[in-house]
Amino acid sequence: MENRSREQKVADITKIVCETMHVSSDELVSIKRERHMVDARRIFVNMLIEEEKFTYSHMAKLLNRNHATAIHYKRSHSGLYTGDEDYRYKYDRCMKKYRGENMATINDLINSKKDTKKLEEKVSHLEEVIKDLKYQNLKLENKIRMKHY
Repeated sequence: MENRSREQKVADITKIVCETMHVSSDELVSIKRERHMVDARRIFVNMLIEEEKFTYSHMAKLLNRNHATAIHYKRSHSGLYTGDEDYRYKYDRCMKKYRGENMATINDLINSKKDTKKLEEKVSHLEEVIKDLKYQNLKLENKIRMKHY
């Protein structure tokens, strides 16, 4: 039962990392070295270390790598976390999803405010269109009344 629960935890972390980083599970274990894929692997490894206390060898096998790669991902994580805002945001987002915490961050609030502003502008525009349509409707009703009398 312990193995199954560990497998489920790996599956959960894999799903969260893949969704957040926009990579497939195949890309996560691939040999591709594009930055976003390497960051996804790095986040995956560090989540397993921090949350589940996996060994480097076990994590490396999950990614089809050797243990030295997992050690490198652990060591390079702290520098990226403190120096790269985008990486920190993605890592924190993955961790919050995994822990079931509230996902709202300052960036989420800023984006929702921008979205709200856009929607308010759209509503305002549509209200103007409605006013114009009502006016056009009144004009047509008046023309119809004039022709009936």
